[in-house]
Amino acid sequence: MRLGEYDALWNRVAREFGVPGADRMKPGDEPVLTTKRLPINGVETEIQGWAMISKPFPLPSILVFCPDGPESPDLPGLDGRSERHGLGCPSAVPGIPAAHYGWVLRVNDPSLDVSLDFTYADRALNESSLARVPKPPPFDDGHVRIVCKLADFRNGWTGYRYPLEYQGTSVPAGFEPLAARVMEHLISETIDHI
Repeated sequence: MRLGEYDALWNRVAREFGVPGADRMKPGDEPVLTTKRLPINGVETEIQGWAMISKPFPLPSILVFCPDGPESPDLPGLDGRSERHGLGCPSAVPGIPAAHYGWVLRVNDPSLDVSLDFTYADRALNESSLARVPKPPPFDDGHVRIVCKLADFRNGWTGYRYPLEYQGTSVPAGFEPLAARVMEHLISETIDHI
């Protein structure tokens, strides 16, 4: 994929996920406040978070969603993100909270990963953060079944990922709704533990 195609893909995924103004999002823009209603522990719950396209080296770009916690729901912008989710702690990725949800395109596998990532600068903190989060069950909508895997990076980052595998050099048409639904499933299963 060419560099511009990554950002266009994230625009489409963000639209399916319900991010306001998704089609206008660009890397470097201010995060966009996004509200979702998801089943958390069997109860329909409204959560808010910040969506943004970021360019963490060496990846061309990724789409991230950073949920607010209950301690600071009314604060605008990046400063409103909660310590509860580790979002105020130092991250090894400039501009991205140390604990965040993301969509990442892996070109070597190839797959579009839907992930929960811990990217603290401290490997031990990443491992202890992940240890608090039970491994999510497979995503299964009756048509597609995707098993959650450990996302372990050589640099000490860690997390969980659902790989949406595909053939060829480009993400197939129609992958965006699936990527949004899998993220909703991942958030529903994990947000109470991060």
